[in-house]
Amino acid sequence: MERRYETIAIVDPDAGDEGCKAVVARSRELVGSGGGRVEVVEEWGRRTLAYPIRKKKEGYYFYICYSGGAATVKDLERSLKLDETVLRLQTVRLEKGEGPQPPKEQEEGEAAQAAGAETGTDTGGEAGGGTPAREQAGEESGTAGEEAAAGDEGGER
Repeated sequence: MERRYETIAIVDPDAGDEGCKAVVARSRELVGSGGGRVEVVEEWGRRTLAYPIRKKKEGYYFYICYSGGAATVKDLERSLKLDETVLRLQTVRLEKGEGPQPPKEQEEGEAAQAAGAETGTDTGGEAGGGTPAREQAGEESGTAGEEAAAGDEGGER
C-alpha cells in the first residue's frame, strides 16, 4: 500500500555544501529506486540547533515529502542512519489529505503579514479601545464563582 511520508534530516555542516547536497540527492534517488515518488524537496539550509548534537551547534536541514511503501521508508531511513554526516532524522506518515508543511518560520512570517493586512498598521494599542478580553473574562468568571459560593452557603447543611 502506498502512503505519503515526510522526512526531515539534519546534516553535519562540516560536510560542506557539496556533502549536504549529496545526502539530499542520494535521498531522492533512494525514494525513486524504491518504487516511491518524490513530491517535494526543500533545502532549509544552515540553522542553529536547539541543543548540541555530537558537539555541533549548527546543522544543515532538509525536508523531503514522498509517497511509497513501507520498504521505501525503511530503505531511506536505514541509509540516512548509516550515513555519518546525518546528525538526526525524523519521518512522519501523513494522513490522507494532508500535504507538505512549510517551515515554521515561513508560517509565522505569513501569519504576521496576514495580521498586518487585516489591522492596517500596528499602533501598539489594542483594537476597539475597550477593556481587554482577559479582564472581561476575569469579571465574568468572578461573578460566576461568587454565585456558586452563594449557592453553597444557602444549601445543604
